[in-house]
Parts: sequence; C-alpha cells; structure tokens
Amino acid sequence: MMKEPIPATTGACLRVGLAAAAQATARGASRLAELLFEWRERAWQRQALGKLSDHMLRDIGISRVDAECEASKPFWRP
Repeated sequence: MMKEPIPATTGACLRVGLAAAAQATARGASRLAELLFEWRERAWQRQALGKLSDHMLRDIGISRVDAECEASKPFWRP
C-alpha cells in the first residue's frame, strides 16, 4: 500500500507549526531557568539578611523584626 505524499502546503504548515512549538519550548525553558535563578538568588539574599548584625541592619534602615520576617519567607514568595 503506497502512501500519498503530503501536499506542499501541508508540509509548510507542519514546518511552521513545529518551528512555533520549538520556539515556545525554548521560551518556556528560558523562563524556567530565569525563575530557578531568581529563587536561588532570593534564598541566598534572605539567608544573608538573617545573618546581619543589629548594627548592619540599622545601617540599611531595617529593623530586626522586619529582617527576621523577610528571612523566614520561603524562596518562592516575593
């Protein structure tokens, strides 16, 4: 049983669709990488904030209570 060739217009549509899907996948992967980097950076900053002395916190205008509140947030919460 012979298969009929795919018409040129259908082939072009498939190529365009596959290209769009590939771009969407790349954008999604890029966004995921950005999100993971953001979460890692946020976790590091909160950990560092929690280690600052009262003197250092006063220098940057943050109270100990505010620093502890921020440092206790999970990394995924802004």
